[in-house]
Amino acid sequence: MDTICSDFGQRSQKILNNYDREDLVFAPVIFVLGFLFVKLIGAAALTKIRLGLGVMVFTFLFISVVMVWFKRKGAVVDRSVGAMLLVMALLSAYVAIYQNIALQAFALLILIVLAAYAVLALGKARIEEEVGAFLPFDLVASLLTIPLSHFGKIFAICSRGMKERKGGRTFITASCGAVLAVPVYYYVGMLLQRADAVFASLWQRILWSILSEDMVVTLFQILVSLPVSMYLYGLIFGTVRKKGAPPIEREMAVAVAEKAKALPYHMVIGAVAPLLGVYALFFFSQTSYFTSAFRGVLPQGLVYAEYARSGFFELCTVSVINLLCIAVFLVFTKRQTAVEGTETEGNRLQALPLAGRICCFLLTLSSITMIVIAMSKMALYIGIYGLTQLRLFTSWFMLFLAVVFTCVIVLLHKPEFKLVKCCAYAGIILFLVLCYADTDGRIARYNLDGYRSGKLAQLDLLMLQDMGAQAAPYLLEIVDDEAFDATHREHARLILESMIRQSERHSRFPDDWRTWTITGYRAKTLLADYSHTIYIKKVSHSPIPQYNR
Repeated sequence: MDTICSDFGQRSQKILNNYDREDLVFAPVIFVLGFLFVKLIGAAALTKIRLGLGVMVFTFLFISVVMVWFKRKGAVVDRSVGAMLLVMALLSAYVAIYQNIALQAFALLILIVLAAYAVLALGKARIEEEVGAFLPFDLVASLLTIPLSHFGKIFAICSRGMKERKGGRTFITASCGAVLAVPVYYYVGMLLQRADAVFASLWQRILWSILSEDMVVTLFQILVSLPVSMYLYGLIFGTVRKKGAPPIEREMAVAVAEKAKALPYHMVIGAVAPLLGVYALFFFSQTSYFTSAFRGVLPQGLVYAEYARSGFFELCTVSVINLLCIAVFLVFTKRQTAVEGTETEGNRLQALPLAGRICCFLLTLSSITMIVIAMSKMALYIGIYGLTQLRLFTSWFMLFLAVVFTCVIVLLHKPEFKLVKCCAYAGIILFLVLCYADTDGRIARYNLDGYRSGKLAQLDLLMLQDMGAQAAPYLLEIVDDEAFDATHREHARLILESMIRQSERHSRFPDDWRTWTITGYRAKTLLADYSHTIYIKKVSHSPIPQYNR
């Protein structure tokens, strides 16, 4: 990494001398874009602890600026870049539609990584023309190497552009003088306000407007946006100037990958073989206990909560450990390179001796078996106690792990299979499905229908309360449906009353459009309508019952 960054530093001056008009024109645009990132996303996330429409607005502005800049340079959008831009649009749209804070945060993280990688792909600066074994190197280049190596170019180019234009040097000098004379302006103003009452009133209004809370916040946001702008400009400018040449050369990436193979092959085999023996003993000794999850039968002496929790998360952890062991085989184990000068998943596999491939297959098979058992146990647990976000997200992660292990099995039988590409695409698709499945709504609907039908023994109103205003339709359904007992209906009224009062307090302040979402707007509208039509019964502040979660 030090070699890569130093190489960039040596070439930075040459790149700076070759800038053109578009690079100078887009500099102020990137300054505005950096400020909008802080204003629309950073400030909203920190002050409101929520995300919303601001993420979508910034994403489309970022895509527009990048596309125009690269189009001016003659770049062509291929199918892979178009797919990335489509995924970015879908993720930003999700943040503006739904109001799940956890998924919004993950969507924003993926958006940031995907935006940097899309810029690299648009500039034809990837080591390979598609997602492959060199994806980690491309991510390092797009997120760290390129933007940090060109971190200060935006100021250098603006300064050089101003100096090369008529009057530019004069403007810079005059601006510096004006800034340095600010203390003099303030002192003279203080003297003049003592000489005249009218000027004193005007001067005080000017100072209050400059030192107002909104102005101070705006100035702070501008200050914070400067490193953001430097990062964005460094990323785009550095990729544009590469003109199709990868920032990390293929030979360098192959050399780094070869140096990573530091573990002796027989030592890895010696570590994994006993682990496989432990798994065989485990499956043999626990067959009747764990496979009872498939039949929906509870082992004697256990309650459902103890049965599900006693093994689910442990099996998940073991599956992750097995995935790490397979990664050690493929990435960090010494072996003979199969194809000179190349580095792909298939070549890694071909270079492994038969014993190593057998160990990988047995690890994969054990992991898939554990995932199936864990999912069966979780299905049994959900069938008794209902859905929660943690149970749903954990089940989704196990499904993703199952897809990854299935891809490993395909790689074992077909060495030319693109493992990294398949896993990356599968992860993005599964995450989009999770996002647009309306997880909060489906969790609430499953629990309400399960309790109404008698499948669930209890209804967790605390889960609905944690959803915030989005739970309003389901709480109103509980209040109106006599199938629910009086206790649940009464507590649903209490939660609704609290939501309505909170909404009325917030209605006195203008809504922040940066955190606006469609589901949040619908929930607030529904609360406003029902606050005038539904009678909220006054009750004593009895504690909400505790639920077995």
